[in-house]
Amino acid sequence: MKSLTTVSLAMPVILLSLSILVACYPQASPTATIIQSTKPAGTIAPDVEYSSVTQSYRTASTLQQLVAESAVIVVGDTTTTGETINLARNPNDPTQPDLKNLVVGQVYRVTVKRYLKGSGTNSINVVQPEAYLFERTPKTPENIEKARAKDNHIPLRPGITYLFFLNLMEKEFPGQNYFTGDRHPWRFVLPATGNAQPESPWSGAAHVFLPRPSADLISEVEFWINGGKLPTPANLTPLPIRVTPTRRPYP
Repeated sequence: MKSLTTVSLAMPVILLSLSILVACYPQASPTATIIQSTKPAGTIAPDVEYSSVTQSYRTASTLQQLVAESAVIVVGDTTTTGETINLARNPNDPTQPDLKNLVVGQVYRVTVKRYLKGSGTNSINVVQPEAYLFERTPKTPENIEKARAKDNHIPLRPGITYLFFLNLMEKEFPGQNYFTGDRHPWRFVLPATGNAQPESPWSGAAHVFLPRPSADLISEVEFWINGGKLPTPANLTPLPIRVTPTRRPYP
């Protein structure tokens, strides 16, 4: 017998009715259903999903919304895969992990090529959740890998240039330089050739944000960063106007 617990998720910190905090993330949604086994703790029912959250997503409908809700917007490359952290936090002290629940946050090292909004270091840590293991699931390496395999996240790939829409997780992880997105699609792939496109497990992302040239995408992002105004060419020097004399016909 399974019992269904509906949880409420909010960004950037997700408050679960299971009395845990999940540090920020759009991967989990305004609502999610968690399947819990009624078997004793320490055992796993064969029909219990390791990644037990039925996800929907907090989504954006325009680039303007993504820009407005992101404190930091960067163009950068993923260089390496870093450590994992527990995004489930102690509700009494969000700087501490929850001891019963595990939301695996994978950290990726990103080399920043350009800050479009905000400022910071040349290297940042981008985090996304990649597995959910709740109280009755033993937190063994085997179970974690099974939960990862069942989750529908998309890993960040080395050698790919991304446009990221991010917020800093300073409240939950002070001084760690951990960033994550707030709404899907919180990142776009910027290929060397071809069109930029959103990268997200949200199936509607590619329909709402159509493929377009990378330069065009970045230009619109800068437009909204500038408050919906075209940049003022303050430092441009006017070019001299060359006047060619008109020859008058000889009388």
